[in-house]
Amino acid sequence: MANSCVTSCIFCEKEFKTRNALRKHVDLKHPGCTTADNIKFKWNGKDVSYPKAKRISKTLKRKYLTWIGELTESINSAHNPLVPGKWYHLEASNVPQEYFSQLLYDINSAYINSARVVKHLKPPLWRTDVLRLSYKTNCEDDVLRAFSQNTDISLVLSKSFSGSNEIEERAELFGRAALEAAKSNESRLSATTKSKINIGNGDGRATREMELIWFPLYHNSSSGHLKIRLHIGKVKLY
Repeated sequence: MANSCVTSCIFCEKEFKTRNALRKHVDLKHPGCTTADNIKFKWNGKDVSYPKAKRISKTLKRKYLTWIGELTESINSAHNPLVPGKWYHLEASNVPQEYFSQLLYDINSAYINSARVVKHLKPPLWRTDVLRLSYKTNCEDDVLRAFSQNTDISLVLSKSFSGSNEIEERAELFGRAALEAAKSNESRLSATTKSKINIGNGDGRATREMELIWFPLYHNSSSGHLKIRLHIGKVKLY
């Protein structure tokens, strides 16, 4: 039994495992046509139900903003120079589906890319068959806006460090300004590490999207397990 759900081209009915593959096919084989935003996935001939973008109720909005603030603080902490530059994974358990739908709403460009039936053999719940729903976005502005709604904390896309100490990022100086800075104590706080969250189209196979992976683990509630995957690059300057 196949574990990958499939979506079909509405023009020729050819099947694909991901929306990205379907989009490339449509661009190549059916030029001038577009791929629908809310595509259908099927598994064993049956439609797969998956969360879609939806605004949360006003009664839950305050708790949602607190939750977003916690996620944002976790992502910002990965700028620490002790954390290697690579794909960063953040996981959150027992997330209400309403929160996830609001996050999709806030990241307006997020789209479902694939659906698979997989094993989930680790906390918070062991299951041999659970949907793994992958959503992606390449829009940095949408991500920044979505994770900067909490008034107490905002997503920081880049940071500079001198050793293990965070320092204020400064524009590159030239001429007299550079000379004056060199004479001052600022020269002692030169950045040794720069960290940056990379969200965009990438280069070839070096993709740089943000991925939101949703596992609807539970049978008796709509809560799920969320994994956020994004790339954080680190550059050593010495």
